[in-house]
Amino acid sequence: NYASDYNNQNIVISGDVFESVKISDIVVFCTPVNEIIKMINYNSTLFKSDSIIIEISSIKSTIHRILSDISTNRNNIVTLCLHPMFGPGAFIFTKNKIIFNPVDKNKREIEENLLNRIFPSFERITIEDPDQHDLAISVIISLIYFINFVFSKCLVELSNSKEFQGEGNGNGNLMQFL
Repeated sequence: NYASDYNNQNIVISGDVFESVKISDIVVFCTPVNEIIKMINYNSTLFKSDSIIIEISSIKSTIHRILSDISTNRNNIVTLCLHPMFGPGAFIFTKNKIIFNPVDKNKREIEENLLNRIFPSFERITIEDPDQHDLAISVIISLIYFINFVFSKCLVELSNSKEFQGEGNGNGNLMQFL
């Protein structure tokens, strides 16, 4: 571990994940779902009092239950279950959307206030039930794959057509088509 000074803020930098968890005020998990579950389960007793645990993933059911247990059993920890609906190229100052799955009904107001402080200009979509979140996301992702599949099939059929290949009508080849 070593200390750094950044904008007059004392920041501790550590190469050890577990040591970082013990001393951090905010821990953000944004790794594959199975890794988030392992990390949270392994570190659940290490989280510092009054810390904030934020997880960002596409699938919520299992992680939500784990965070709910931590939030309930450790009254001094606030958890956030989030799913940003924008990619890495999103412009941060636009009206991006973020899905919020409340974790602890007893800390609901704290969770909402924290979310508003972290993402003040984002439009919040609240989905109460993590299983409903997972269903909605699976439908959205399936729709994207379905559209890509249909589009690919259309391209294959088009590329195999006589008109596209320029047979019999003198329209030329692919390059002329484009």
